[in-house]
Parts: sequence; C-alpha cells; structure tokens
Amino acid sequence: MTLGRVCLAHADHDDAVPIEYHHVRPVARGGRGWPTVQLCANAHGQVHALLDEIEALAIVSPFATTRDVIDTLPRNVWAGYSGPVRVIAYKGWLTYGLGFMNQVYAERYKLWTSAGVPKVAGVPVYADLGHAARWSRRWRKELTGQ
Repeated sequence: MTLGRVCLAHADHDDAVPIEYHHVRPVARGGRGWPTVQLCANAHGQVHALLDEIEALAIVSPFATTRDVIDTLPRNVWAGYSGPVRVIAYKGWLTYGLGFMNQVYAERYKLWTSAGVPKVAGVPVYADLGHAARWSRRWRKELTGQ
C-alpha cells in the first residue's frame, strides 16, 4: 500500500492517503492478472462491501442476467454508495457475475468474501489464488472425509 492523492472514486484527496490497487474482477473471484484501478482504502472497502451485497442477493435469486441482480437490489443499498463506487462495483460484477450465478465461484463464495476475507473460522485470508485453490480442496476433503 502506498500513500497518494489519486483515487478513481474521489476527484482528489487534499492529503496523501493509503492507496490500494483494486482488481476490476476481485482476486477471490478469479481476478489475478485482470486490470486494476487505484482507490483509496475507504473506497476499496466500499467497492467490496457493495460487491458482497450484490453477491448475497445473487446467491439466493434465480435471475437470468447480471443486470437483473443489480435492478433488484434494495434501493437503499444501491443509494448507500457513491456513484463512482457503484460504477466500479458494477464493472467488476459484469466481469464475473454470470459465472457467479452459474456456481463457478460457489466454493469461494462459501469460504471468502469478494475481498478475500474468510467467512469461516480457521480459513486463511485469500491472498494467493493458486494457494487458496489448493487449500480449499484440502479443506473440502477434511470437511467431507473424502
């Protein structure tokens, strides 16, 4: 993480703030090697929070398109985020949403948020795509005994 003033979600910061590189498609959803955008730490967290809200609706709804999921988000959820944060989250959702709804990321969704934060006790942070894929297979084996 570096300090800077340039953030895609905010025109500019008066003081240098922590800047993070956000993968347009989150790493925990197959985004290794995808383009990144510069966001301040706050905006980065907000984008992932909105993606998690979108995923929570998509996982329980049999919608046909990624746009249907966005259209049915509760108004207060969508309005709770600034325009740039919504655009960045929406662009990310477009890159992996269809695969998500087709269960491509079902195991990852069960174990990690879109930011790679563990949802289950004892699960490591999703820091490395290859390591996490190996680890989740081991985890599944331990859980199921197979």
